[in-house]
Amino acid sequence: MTEFFLPKFPHFLQGHHLTLLSLPISFSLLFFYYLAQSNINYLWLSSLMIFLQWFTDTLDGALGKYRDFGTRRWGFYMDHLFDYFFLAAVVMGYTFIFDVDSLPLLFLFFVLATGFMVSVYLDFGATQLFKIHHFAIGPTEGRIFLFL
Repeated sequence: MTEFFLPKFPHFLQGHHLTLLSLPISFSLLFFYYLAQSNINYLWLSSLMIFLQWFTDTLDGALGKYRDFGTRRWGFYMDHLFDYFFLAAVVMGYTFIFDVDSLPLLFLFFVLATGFMVSVYLDFGATQLFKIHHFAIGPTEGRIFLFL
């Protein structure tokens, strides 16, 4: 997929621009979840934000390498920090559309998902191998779950 899209990005667009898009996407996701309280059709736009975050998150590092633009450490740090912000926006957004009885399950989901993220980063620090897939489940599969 990356081989198809990377040459098609405009030259002024760099990998760090795609990384930074996670913030407005996360805020938009929250906004659409909020609007979904009164009109369930806004969940389609929430799903679009999940797709856009996946798309930009998948290609930000690849575009930086493709263009040989040197923000490798910044990109690694900010990409994963913004992934956390996005996950928090998803869980916060769910609080708008689920009833109060579901809050303990949302909290459990957040604890498990952030625990998974922390485990990946600690594993990388200990082994210098960055493995984001465990038991054939990774970020893409997680986003598909959120989308569904």
